Amino acid sequence: MTNDARNTLNAASRDEQLTRRALAGAVLGAGIVAGMPASAAQAAPSAAYGAPVVEVCVPAGVLSAEQKGEMIRRITEVVLTALNLPPDPQRRMFVAMLETADGGFGVDGKVFTPARK
Repeated sequence: MTNDARNTLNAASRDEQLTRRALAGAVLGAGIVAGMPASAAQAAPSAAYGAPVVEVCVPAGVLSAEQKGEMIRRITEVVLTALNLPPDPQRRMFVAMLETADGGFGVDGKVFTPARK
């Protein structure tokens, strides 16, 4: 394996670990905001953070909050169905909506910038 390939794999592994830590922190924060005691929010099994993580990249500003919510709901349903898993509050299913900055999204080899409403 070349050094470049090894560096790419190491960077991807670090990115995945950071994403999972960020999501675990977000779940903890959401639990606390929802009124769950911090000790209970932290007691979630660590295996729960091995759940699927789906990242959806879209140009910034093209989806409303309602559209994002509907996409997240439907993506969750599709993944759980594909894995033949029932919804379970003890298992986490993460969907991250990542909005790219203007000029950071491409289609067919060209930069795509959506028309503003």
